[in-house]
Amino acid sequence: MSKSTKLFVTGLCLIASISFNEALECYHCSSETIGSEQFCGQVFREDKIPETLERYNLSVVRSCTSTSEHLIPTCRKIEEKRNGNIITKRFCFYTNKSDSIFCNEPHDGSREFCQDCFTNKCNSASQLIAQQLGFILIPLLIAKVTLI
Repeated sequence: MSKSTKLFVTGLCLIASISFNEALECYHCSSETIGSEQFCGQVFREDKIPETLERYNLSVVRSCTSTSEHLIPTCRKIEEKRNGNIITKRFCFYTNKSDSIFCNEPHDGSREFCQDCFTNKCNSASQLIAQQLGFILIPLLIAKVTLI
């Protein structure tokens, strides 16, 4: 089996796991929320999440599932510029399986960066890592759409 065939098969296995509505775990936070700026900035700092969240049974991890066969749950990270500050948000997002380009919905123009990814807690990644993941996963997702 050639290297490209192995990569393609591996990608299809990843996509198949997404398609069967398994829960995808994503970080859910915003750097503009008081107290979250310590861990939810452009660089995610899991070691800076306050212990008080656990004490009150709160979590910055959400379980994302889709009940629609047409939607793919994704972990999203966006960075927006507001009043000279960069605001970072991480959350679950649901994208249509037929979309070939992710992060393409309309926005107000303040967006500096957007990343969709498909593995547990992947929206903690920095821009460089996120872009590298996107270059690998997006072609695989496009290939899946054309096979359906």
